[in-house]
Amino acid sequence: MDDAIAWYGANSDPTIHNVGSDTTPLFLLTSPQLEVLGTASEVEDVAAKLLAIVNGVLFVLEPDRVPLTSAGVQERGADGKWIHHLTATGLVTGRSRVRAIGMAIVGGQPSSQHTRPAPALRWSAAAKTDEVVSHVFKYLSGKPDWFDLYNAFDLMRDDINRRIDKHRQQQMGWPVKKDLDHFTLSAQVYRHAPPWDGGYTPATAMPLHKARRFIQSLTNIWLTWRFP
Repeated sequence: MDDAIAWYGANSDPTIHNVGSDTTPLFLLTSPQLEVLGTASEVEDVAAKLLAIVNGVLFVLEPDRVPLTSAGVQERGADGKWIHHLTATGLVTGRSRVRAIGMAIVGGQPSSQHTRPAPALRWSAAAKTDEVVSHVFKYLSGKPDWFDLYNAFDLMRDDINRRIDKHRQQQMGWPVKKDLDHFTLSAQVYRHAPPWDGGYTPATAMPLHKARRFIQSLTNIWLTWRFP
């Protein structure tokens, strides 16, 4: 949770913050997108999409992180207290009319042009309008298996091919073809029945934990290339 709070603090959308105490924390995910929704079910639906983006970003930053899970919906009442819609433990989704805005200070004055969001926030913002980015994060939002990893890889590869032509991934920073082939040939072992290409078997295929690290690296490179 500390990593999520560090990246998604008061200057971000969505925001994850502790509205409880140090001894009894209550972590909330809030966003302006939730303010206009009328029911708890609508909030849950939009919050699930936002949480998938957050978890996908956190995977790219640290693939061994524990994914955040939603535990209900809360709303701040007229008296300023958080009122439970759904009671549960863990991360909950909340709505509040109070939002903080981050600003760089240059020469003692606020300067919006000098304010550059952290990569996690740039990527999160991109996922709201770029369907490919959103889907990649969705595949990586939990504890991705071989199907999730390959689907994320396939989306990124197609995106690169559309932008700089086919089989030229090295130009944007991805590794050489033989390294990519090692991943794709390993993925087929766990995604398809034998026989497998290249003489691959479960004994020679890339282990899942290494595949996660590999896709984490590829995603980081891809996002940095797309959103420098």
